[in-house]
Amino acid sequence: MFRLKIFMLVGFFLGLCPQYALADSIDQVVLQPGYPMSVEVTGTLTGCSERNMTSLTTPTDSQYIIQLFAEPQPIEEICEEVDSMAFSETFTLPENSEFTQIIVLLYTVNPDDQTTTQQDTETLTFDLTSVTCSPQTLNIKAKGNWVTCVLNLYDGYSLEDVDVSSIYLNGTIPADNAVIEDDTMKLKFSRQALVADITADDTVVFPMVSNLTVTGALIDGTFIEASDTIRVINPPVKKQKKNQKRHKINVKAKNKLAL
Repeated sequence: MFRLKIFMLVGFFLGLCPQYALADSIDQVVLQPGYPMSVEVTGTLTGCSERNMTSLTTPTDSQYIIQLFAEPQPIEEICEEVDSMAFSETFTLPENSEFTQIIVLLYTVNPDDQTTTQQDTETLTFDLTSVTCSPQTLNIKAKGNWVTCVLNLYDGYSLEDVDVSSIYLNGTIPADNAVIEDDTMKLKFSRQALVADITADDTVVFPMVSNLTVTGALIDGTFIEASDTIRVINPPVKKQKKNQKRHKINVKAKNKLAL
């Protein structure tokens, strides 16, 4: 009974300290369009007075890590009523970034030894663009004029903002035509130019998988890039057709002899 009363008393005083009673939280991580792009982080801090926050950003090859450090509620302050305070922080991403994940970590700092306790984390996974190219199997001996790539943009960007003159396939082949249909942009590239690009490497062995990369920019300068893969084949000339031609010639020759 005595031990229970102690626990209840400790729980009461800890409940008066927001840094122990309620955890801070991240509410939302939103990517903002524009050039350069930015990310807005909103959340909630508990307490009965304003709490300062510092941040640390760390870019990697594919991730952008944002660490938020919230100062704790001063221990000497006893809150009669715990309140929630919203926060909003905006971070500008590096220009021409190719991040596919934004990771946000929220910590509370211990004022005694400056150690941190993680309170919440959120991960935003996104692709600014995606593309699908056809034909999925490219026969370099087949006749045809175009390779078609269908471009999609991340929500918040408009296809009308794409600078078509900046669009290239594999860095060297310009888009010959661009049409917006059903929230996608259909881009046509020279089939002959792509075949020449693929076969420029004498060491290529068919069949092979080729990576097609579409690059470009929006009118505001935002860099866009997306890739797809196709299968490339180079079938040998069929001997059957030659044999058929020889057979026809032999038949004609026999008919003439019969006459």
